[in-house]
Amino acid sequence: MWHVAVFLILLVASVGYAFWRGGTPERIGAAVVLGGTLGSFFAVSGAHARWLNLETGLLIVDATMLAAILILVVRANRLWPIPMAALLIVQVAGHFLKTLDPQIYPFLYWLTSSLWSYLVTAILIVATHNHRRRLKKQGQDASWNASSRRSLANDPAISREP
Repeated sequence: MWHVAVFLILLVASVGYAFWRGGTPERIGAAVVLGGTLGSFFAVSGAHARWLNLETGLLIVDATMLAAILILVVRANRLWPIPMAALLIVQVAGHFLKTLDPQIYPFLYWLTSSLWSYLVTAILIVATHNHRRRLKKQGQDASWNASSRRSLANDPAISREP
């Protein structure tokens, strides 16, 4: 179970760093990652049946995370949500692979459905670091693309940087 410890260390580091030093998109991304992790904890099947059948609860959690990150892809003035969304697409596709081939080995199902979570946390760390670098270099880092800024202008909790 060393891989769980590694993931939890990455999770705490990435979410903590994003909440502490990230802009609004990074904080939203951190909330999505943290919510998805907690949701996965409660949605996964018991150890005796895990990965043997379609993990419907995990599919719902992963699809919800994907939808939230896709909103960031469209609205945020950031590139990092794009590779994060791509990894989440692969995760969701892993669930559909199990639907198409119920005999798929449990390890392969786990691999296609979970491995990408490690990279998602790494992307969040890099995204937060890049945000801090842009702030230091340019003095500002707009959170939202131009069309989103107009629609979010009346919501000070979303449109302003800390």
